[in-house]
Amino acid sequence: FTRAGFFFIFFGWCLSVSSGYNERMTPTELSFLKLQASGNDFLCIETEKTPLPPEERLSDLAKRICNRRFGVGADGLFVLVPDREKRIHARIWNAAGQEQEDCGGALLCAARYAYDSGLTVDKAFHVGAGEKSVWIEIIDSRNIRQDLGIPLTLDRSRVLKESIERTYTIPVTIDAHELTATPIVLDTVHLVFFASNVSLPFQRITRKIARHPQFPADFKAVFVRVLSSDEIEARAWPKGGE
Repeated sequence: FTRAGFFFIFFGWCLSVSSGYNERMTPTELSFLKLQASGNDFLCIETEKTPLPPEERLSDLAKRICNRRFGVGADGLFVLVPDREKRIHARIWNAAGQEQEDCGGALLCAARYAYDSGLTVDKAFHVGAGEKSVWIEIIDSRNIRQDLGIPLTLDRSRVLKESIERTYTIPVTIDAHELTATPIVLDTVHLVFFASNVSLPFQRITRKIARHPQFPADFKAVFVRVLSSDEIEARAWPKGGE
């Protein structure tokens, strides 16, 4: 499976975010970029212009700068760090300050930044976070293709393949709406719903599914509408429906 990311890039200086990495909690000037991939926005601190705080305060910095009311606001924060094998390697924190390895949107943004800033001149390369590494291909100035790996069944025991003899769908009833979910595991669990009715309250349905005992605690709901034989439209929400 592959996916393509669509990008906007914003430049800025964070002049008044209290980063918390000095003892008096005074505002600290940070040089950053804000990027978004398919609607998920991430902040990139340019470490060549701004020194990072001590290790024990990186989590607090992520929470403060990603706060949408009192910080810059973003889904997460990443920095590119040196790698012994000279690969593109990132450290990623979500808005709650937790370090992550499996955030595909952040890896797309890290790849975009690495290519545009000249850290790599290759149009196809790997970008990693922690032990995870994904293959990236630059398509053009606004799109990147990312290898998502092989889709697995919900119990991760089999590769998900089309079969006449087998069905992987699960019937779901939410607020009198009869839906059919196809669970797919691509690092994390995706519940794919093919819905012809685009007026359905997808966000509210996602929140209801999050409380449904039939599904795992951590998932992303993806609602798909088939437009033609070679085109689909998809909208996705994490389990909280945000």
